[in-house]
Formats: sequence, structure tokens, C-alpha cells
Amino acid sequence: MINSKIVSLQEGYTLSKNARNLFINRNNRALLIYSQYAKQNAQSLYKLAYTYLDSPSNEIDKGFNYFTKDEIILFNDTLANVINQCRDEWIGDVNPYEIIEDEKKRKKCTLCKQKNKLIFHIKNQFNGMKMNVGSKCITAFHSLEYPSGLTKAEVMRRAHRQSRIQSLTLKFPGIEKIVSSWESELEKYHVLIPEFLENKYLDIGSELKEIYNNYLKRRVGKADIKKISKLLKSRDSFLSNMRDYETENKLKDYVVTRKIVKWLQLKNDYETIKHIKKTGYVTSDIVHKILEPNFLESLIPKINRLFEKQGISVIAYEKEYVNYKIKPFSNLEFYLKVNSRILLKNFGPLLFRKAIPIAPSLQNIFKISHLYSENEQNMVLNELNRMDSVIGTELLDYGYAYDHFERNELDLFDKRIKRFIVVNLSKFLEEFKGVAFELGKIASIEQYVDYLLKENTKTYTYLDLRGIRDRTDNDIDNKE
Repeated sequence: MINSKIVSLQEGYTLSKNARNLFINRNNRALLIYSQYAKQNAQSLYKLAYTYLDSPSNEIDKGFNYFTKDEIILFNDTLANVINQCRDEWIGDVNPYEIIEDEKKRKKCTLCKQKNKLIFHIKNQFNGMKMNVGSKCITAFHSLEYPSGLTKAEVMRRAHRQSRIQSLTLKFPGIEKIVSSWESELEKYHVLIPEFLENKYLDIGSELKEIYNNYLKRRVGKADIKKISKLLKSRDSFLSNMRDYETENKLKDYVVTRKIVKWLQLKNDYETIKHIKKTGYVTSDIVHKILEPNFLESLIPKINRLFEKQGISVIAYEKEYVNYKIKPFSNLEFYLKVNSRILLKNFGPLLFRKAIPIAPSLQNIFKISHLYSENEQNMVLNELNRMDSVIGTELLDYGYAYDHFERNELDLFDKRIKRFIVVNLSKFLEEFKGVAFELGKIASIEQYVDYLLKENTKTYTYLDLRGIRDRTDNDIDNKE
């Protein structure tokens, strides 16, 4: 047993217990040897550390008896400070730690010479020397910094966590990925997994994740580890059930596809997602909210069966405008366009054999649709002009190209007063397009003109309009 003070041959000078204990610790002797500060500024300590590096404590204690007065003073007064100075030279390496599961391949700590499963890599910032330091010895480096900006405490937390993950992975291969991708596993299927399967699967995932995280924090025992095995078996069973569900349902009408879910997510329509999760299918009350392009295209044959008796057919879905292109007459190259949401809002329930307040008739299709192009506008004008009415629809020609379509102007001629009223071309044709195909009464146009006259809408003679439009064209020419 070593006394609290060791008497040297140099009578009157004693080596302190603290200095003795610091030097007896092999970690400190190794640190003195491998650090730059001791080699340059404390050569006596460096040489003594080098001499006694691998010596046992009893041999070192014998050596203390032969220390000179200067060496004793040096030990007592400077050893602790030199050791601290040496520690401050070391920084964390770019690759901060290494976990070695195989006991035969484990590395020795440079300081204590003990083999370690978890090794920290540190580097001397002055001489480039590198050391492998065990998880216990690394705690002595209080001010250790890392190139990544992480603190030593954070690096150690990560290292210990990774070590626990690695141990668990050997028991349950792929466990880390299984836990982290538990929810995203549901997105691998081409169809939406309904909540009666999803909820139970997610409950198992939550339980597994809790045990997994507690294991990484060293809060669980062997019984919980066995429970992980049971939960993973349940996972396999659920994955099998979900694969079977996909196989059985993926080709069925109105099944919710993964594309539909992603489209709704982009629209932030989580209310509809919540609704379709109940059954996994699109239903009559929300079909108009599902405007995913592939789904809308898939509905075309079904919609056409609804309107087959009327000779109406949807011939295309126009993704850019979210419109259906409709051919209302089988024997006429005439087309309408209708917003897909509006069409499904009005007639969608019929796809599910649900009653609706309006009939799937040609007249009702005209009400919710718009003329497809300028060609259809001309066709409507031609049909209206063939009808016997006191109101004529004209595109007045003054011997030069006056573009009524560009200016969106239509000249209505009232034969009763022999004067013109100028109206919005597109609005008029949309309002009365059905009249052109006997889906409305020609008298409705006369009533419309009567209303305008009653509201003191300005009327013009042919010469009035020509004069106005000549000036307008001249102004445009001058600006150009």
C-alpha cells in the first residue's frame, strides 16, 4: 500500500498522492507520449512517461524513490496541468467512431490497451497523430470538438445509439429500416389500404417503435426484446393480408388507387382521403371531388353507357383544362366541353345507380356545358338565323375584315324597330345555344331583347355601327 505521501531519496521533498495517481494511470502516460505539448514543453515528463509506459504500478512506485528534487517538484506542480494541456490538443476525427461486433476483430484502446466494441477516433491537431480511444477513456477529453460541429456528448450519444442499433440488427436483420419505413410501407401498394387493415397495422408499428426507441435508450429488458419478435411476425401477417387485398381489388371499378391518394394530397384534401379510407372505394357522394386524370379517363366508358340512349358520348378527357369533350349528336360534328367536376356533380351518382333530381338528357347536358370552339359558335349562329324570328343574329360586314369574335360582339337586329343592339357574343351564344337545336323556344331570344329595350339599352342603325367601327379601326391602325 502506498502512503498518501512518498518520501524521496532527496530528504525533505515528497511526491503528492494526486501526482502519483495521475502518473500510475497508463492513460495519462500514453497521452504524454503521443501529445505535442509534452514533447516540446515538458520533456522531463515526456521521457519519464516513455520510460514507464508499459510498467506495472509497483515498478513505477519503486522508480519514484529515485526521483530527483526537480522531478518531484515538476510532478507535484505541473503534471496535472500538462495532462490537461495535452488533452486539449486532440480533436474528433472526420469518422468519429467505429462499432466492431466481432470480438476477434475488436481494436485496443491506444490509452488503456483494452479491446473495445465501441472505438472513438481522435486526432492531434498539431502532430497529426491518431488514437483509437475506448468508450470509457474518451470521457476524459472534456473539450473535444469535431469537424462537423457536433459536441463530444452528441457524438457519444450517436455512437452508443448506433452500437445498440447494430446489436439489435444482428438479432433482427433490417429492424432499423422496418421501424423507420413502417408508415411508408402502405404507400407501396397500387391501391389505398382501407382503415380496417391500416389501423391495426399502424397500432403494431407504434408499439414496435416504442420498444425499439426504449431499447436504444437502454430502458428495456429481455422480455421486451422477445416482444419485438412477436410484433415482427404480426407485421409479416399484415403485409400478406394487404398484398392479398391489393390482388383482389386492384382491377375493380372505383377502387381508390395510389395515384388518386397522391392527387388528393397535392390538393390538401385530407377530408376526402379520410372518407375514402373507410371503404377503399370512391362513392357516389364524393365522386365529383376525385379529379385525378387517370380516374377521370377510366370513367368515360361508364359515362357513355349512361347517355347511350340519348346518342350523347364523351370522346375525350382534356387534362389541361380538366374538361370532358362531348359529342351531343351522333350525326353532327358538333362538340361541347364540360368541366369534369360539374358533370360528375350532376350525373355522377347515376354511375352508382343512385337517384338524382335531374334527368341525363340532351337538354340538361347543354345547360351545364359550353361551346367547344369558334366553329361551334358559327354553327349555333347559322342555326339561329334559319329560324323564323323577329330577331336576327348578324355579324355585320362592312366590306372589310371586322373580327366580331376577337371583339366578342354580336349584332342583334330587331325587325320590329329596324335597329341593332350589340351584345356580348360568347355570353349570348352560351345562353341560347340550346335554342339553335330546338332545346329551347325562339321566343326566349325575343323576350331577352324586349328586356334590353326596357332597360334602355342603346340601339343603332347600320350606318351608326359602321361609323363607330370605322373610327375604332382607324384608332387601332394609328396606334400600330
